[in-house]
Amino acid sequence: MSELLKRLKVESNPLIDDDEVLFVWEGETAPYLHLETNQFQAVEMQRIEPDVWTYQIQLPPEAYIEYNFATEANDPDTIVIDPHNTNVADTGVGHDNHYFKMPHRVHTPYIMERYGIQKGTITDHTINFGLFGSNHERDVWLYQPATDEPVPLLVVLDGKDYMERGKLVTIVDNMIDDGKIQPIALAMIDNAYEHRMIEYNQNETIPVLLHNTLLPLAQKHLNLLDVKDNPSAYGILGASMGGLMALYIGLRMPDIFGKVITQAGAFFTYDDGREALIHVLVDLLPTAPLNIWLDCGIYDFLYDFNRDMRQRLANKGYEVSYAEHAGGHNYTSWRDLLPNALETLFGV
Repeated sequence: MSELLKRLKVESNPLIDDDEVLFVWEGETAPYLHLETNQFQAVEMQRIEPDVWTYQIQLPPEAYIEYNFATEANDPDTIVIDPHNTNVADTGVGHDNHYFKMPHRVHTPYIMERYGIQKGTITDHTINFGLFGSNHERDVWLYQPATDEPVPLLVVLDGKDYMERGKLVTIVDNMIDDGKIQPIALAMIDNAYEHRMIEYNQNETIPVLLHNTLLPLAQKHLNLLDVKDNPSAYGILGASMGGLMALYIGLRMPDIFGKVITQAGAFFTYDDGREALIHVLVDLLPTAPLNIWLDCGIYDFLYDFNRDMRQRLANKGYEVSYAEHAGGHNYTSWRDLLPNALETLFGV
């Protein structure tokens, strides 16, 4: 047995030495490797000896990266399990990826559930709202922090994903307990599944849903600050297309949602360089009293769009906090930065 394979039996794939990362595959043939560092475009493994294939890259010491092997290039239906890495993450699009982290990567400690602290309560609700007036049930989870005082509200798009994969409730409980943020309530609304891309793509569907349906529900069941007496006190959170919609809502409803958290926002331009509606709104609307948090990974396919949006907002005079991380487009990276975003916008 080769030295590489002996080492692989003891360690996890990939093998890491300082900033050098070596993927190893054992077999007569090798599948394609799809790495988050190049937006999951297929690369071929190189045969270095009989039945041993490798691929090597260099990464920053704090990187968190997802990857998969597949028998066909760029075809998630042909993904195969890496037998030497048991770490898997749900992508939310029908398959799992393997993942690894570099030696200096530290996940936020706020995702660890604590015992003996005061925790908020979660209630389940269902609202009826769909696309273009169609009748459609939508799940909503409301979180009331452990306080008798009225609190600001954070509306969370893709609420189920942020609750389950982003560990948002645990993060908020722990940060309130540490005194890092003021108590806040959460309204976590599920997306429209097959219609998600349409709903979140710079249109009035979600603002109408929030104004006419979700906010009255939250105000009925949660002890909230009156936004009429506390303008711009509420927040809106979203990632990817949800991040695009979060900023859209902030621009359209700044008197309510004055705190915007957008993670890897989908601030696309057209193939010919033509700007999207979100860019027009930023440039042409009067500068609103928004406090905006943006973050994006250096390996995210939306990286350049987010850097451009950060500069565009700053040029317009918005208060913008911006963070980059050594990762890609995934909830693990987003949840690790959530405490920073929450403390920036809701800090004590």
